[in-house]
This record gives sequence, structure tokens and C-alpha cells, in this order.
Amino acid sequence: MKTINELTSVIQQEAELAELLEALLKEKQNAFIYWKPEELDSVVKEEESLLRRIAELEKTRTSLVTNLSNDGEQKKLSMLAEEFGSDDLRVQALRLRIASENVMKRNDQNKQLLQSSLSFVQHTLALLTNNYQRQLIDQKA
Repeated sequence: MKTINELTSVIQQEAELAELLEALLKEKQNAFIYWKPEELDSVVKEEESLLRRIAELEKTRTSLVTNLSNDGEQKKLSMLAEEFGSDDLRVQALRLRIASENVMKRNDQNKQLLQSSLSFVQHTLALLTNNYQRQLIDQKA
């Protein structure tokens, strides 16, 4: 039978990878801002590798949670931590949640940067090709 210690270890590894992913997303953000395409390419490749590793760990975590849940339903990590009296699991689960939230925030910021950059390029191309069908001033404000 799988142990609570194995689950804690998997969650700890996931949290570490999520924290690395957050750092990579910051590098990606800087590559967008300072327009460093080579660095962006490198960061994207590292990001893909990390995401594959996180997905593998997530499958393992899901399996462990199912095995540790008595009724076959997946319990929340906080419930398992309480049931098994594992403060370490609780700490690692919190660490994973915080890192995941930070990744989502950073990812949203990068998405907005990318959309702004795309909009800027489209407007610049329209000006260069004498396509004046779009207004030059944004009317949203």
C-alpha cells in the first residue's frame, strides 16, 4: 500500500517544479518585455519539459490519493493530512497551492503582454502598409 510519505514526497516535488516554472515564467516575461527571441525560445523549451514532469507527478499524486482514500473517492489533501496526522503533507500541499496560484497569475500577465505586443505589431503593420481602416486612437478609454 502506498504511504502518506510517498504522497508527501510527490507533492513536494510538484511544488518544487511549480516554483521553478514560476521563475521560468518570470524569465519569459522579461524576454517579452526586452524582446529577446533567443531567450524566449530557450525558456519555452524548458517550460515544456517542466510541464511534462509536472503532468507525470500529477498522475502519480492522483493515484496515491485514490489509494489512500478509504472509500475510493479522491479526498482533498487537507482531509488526508488530518486523517493521517501529517503536518508535512499539509505544509507541502499549501506550498503547492501557493506556487500554482503564482504560476497562474504570472501566466495571465504573460498572456496580456503577448496580446499587447500582438496588437502593437498589427497596428504598426497597418500604418506601414497604409491600411488606415482602423482608428489610431483606442476608443475604449
